[in-house]
Amino acid sequence: MIYGSSTVQSLLECLNQFCKRYFYLLFQSTSISTTSIGIVLIITPQTLAASFNSINTIKGSRGTGFSHESVDMITDLLYARPSSTYSLMDTHGAYNANRDYALGDSELWHIGEQRFGTNALIAGLLHDDALAIDAGLQMWDWGFAQQLEDGSFAYTGDPFHSTSLFVQSVSYGLLTLQESALEQYADIVEQYLPGLQSAARWMIQEDVWNRGSSNNRPYTHRNYLVGTALGLTGKLTGDSELLNYANSIIAQGLTLQLSDGVNPEKGGYDTSYQMAGALAAMRWLTHFESDPLARDIAEMINQALRWEESMILATGEISTEGNARTGQDQELTRSGQTKQVNHRDVVYGFAYWASMTGNSRWHDNAYQIANYYYSHDPRAGAILASIDANPDIVASTPEPSHGIAFTILLALCFLTVRKPKCQN
Repeated sequence: MIYGSSTVQSLLECLNQFCKRYFYLLFQSTSISTTSIGIVLIITPQTLAASFNSINTIKGSRGTGFSHESVDMITDLLYARPSSTYSLMDTHGAYNANRDYALGDSELWHIGEQRFGTNALIAGLLHDDALAIDAGLQMWDWGFAQQLEDGSFAYTGDPFHSTSLFVQSVSYGLLTLQESALEQYADIVEQYLPGLQSAARWMIQEDVWNRGSSNNRPYTHRNYLVGTALGLTGKLTGDSELLNYANSIIAQGLTLQLSDGVNPEKGGYDTSYQMAGALAAMRWLTHFESDPLARDIAEMINQALRWEESMILATGEISTEGNARTGQDQELTRSGQTKQVNHRDVVYGFAYWASMTGNSRWHDNAYQIANYYYSHDPRAGAILASIDANPDIVASTPEPSHGIAFTILLALCFLTVRKPKCQN
């Protein structure tokens, strides 16, 4: 019996979904000929390896968040000047638009702005810059100083979303601090856990959660932002309820991705927020690669980045054509400026995923974009030239495929001549 191409494709999809959720299957036979059903199955060491790699989509992710931050593209280019990460901080720790609130010149502030303390912290860790580390902690401290007994932040604008930004950033920063193994900061992590857990638990209060989830519904990336905030905080504090909420909102996000890889924003696509969601998911995956959702998250990220890759122009510029939220005067930042594509985070996301997967394809994307946006800076140009000459990602990992599913399909065909059915 010979199956049509559409039947085979549907079988591949069914089997691929089954395989990636339940088991790894490796065949050791060298050749099976089944002329009675019109199929020849040949398994060589090469095809065996390809099949295994098809389910091993996060091969390189054995590293920590700190090790992924340490790749040249991130350390030497994006964090080249640690002092720039806190140049918008006032002497008390209020950052950017929050400085006006701290001075009494504005009644509006957002706890999410204080998330940039993590950038300063990581830059300091990467470059052994104590001033940057201290500035990062000072930004966190100013934020937590505004916290109320119930875990919320007094009078912050956009409370649920803004809190999730801050919690996600602080929790990731604390884990990165732990991974850096700098003894002088060993006791600092514990100091932040009570406030961090309190903020996360405020988020899952029933009325807060329902209202926040409703407001977040048009924005796919916020599923991964909230999930990572709660998941990483749960890991740091051992709070299983936070972990359960994290997995539920992440699973919800997975259902929203379109077949072309787009994670929708306000009913459309957006080349900036596409990477924002993928980046949050990468941070979660770095710390939960054995979780039952990990393989689906890895597949989501791969699909999301392939779509993002399709939006890179030949020059390296990130296209904003058709964007729902950035690049076309649609929305304003907290400081009142028109939102543009966050090219830094797009470079960051491609470089981080290259480190996690070992796939030079994503490194090449990061380099192409960085070369467009940063080459006008002589110092950045020299750094890019050095990275191009000595890339720290040198080998490509095969893209996820139906290899393992196809192997199993052919084995099933060998065992039976009946047409399999996929039960949904």
